[in-house]
Amino acid sequence: MEFLISMGIVIIVLLVAWSVPYGLYLIIEHFFEK
Repeated sequence: MEFLISMGIVIIVLLVAWSVPYGLYLIIEHFFEK
């Protein structure tokens, strides 16, 4: 059971690590368009 919880935490951390740079890229691109 603890293994599944730790795996879930790892997956969430990986998703956040993937989405943060992408979100920053979209924000920067949006600002530079104007």
